[in-house]
Amino acid sequence: MNRTNFIIILIILGFVFMLFIGLLMVVVSNQSKPLTRETCLTHGNRTDCFRVSITDGIDRFKNKYTRVVADPVFEPENNSVFNMVYTCTFSPGDLLKSSLLFGAGNDRPHKMRMNKEDGTMEIQFYSTYRRLDFEIRPFLKSFQVKKITSTPYPFK
Repeated sequence: MNRTNFIIILIILGFVFMLFIGLLMVVVSNQSKPLTRETCLTHGNRTDCFRVSITDGIDRFKNKYTRVVADPVFEPENNSVFNMVYTCTFSPGDLLKSSLLFGAGNDRPHKMRMNKEDGTMEIQFYSTYRRLDFEIRPFLKSFQVKKITSTPYPFK
């Protein structure tokens, strides 16, 4: 084997090694964000917890969206309606068009307050303690549910 072939083989092995390292970094960065997190709230003399999972999806028009699912960990006591407020954060750079849409066929909020500069929002649902599933468009990579609060509805 002459010197030229040896250098070519080293260059090819170097490219394969760099490709492997790049692929490994992508896999590790995708797994660093927890998909499911448990959030608890206290109402009166009981504490209720939710498993909150935030994932992304692509619709039939190839548009990416954020899907949020909050599953109650507990069994509901009754079917009374509660005012559920989700306090959320996101990176303001993720909201490119300055608008936010909620997907059809899923839960939609009764009211929403958003501060685009700070990247905070409060999403209010009138809901029983059940699975809450909603989609947000556009895709917000940094979206997180920080806190869930609950009060009985109608308000006293």
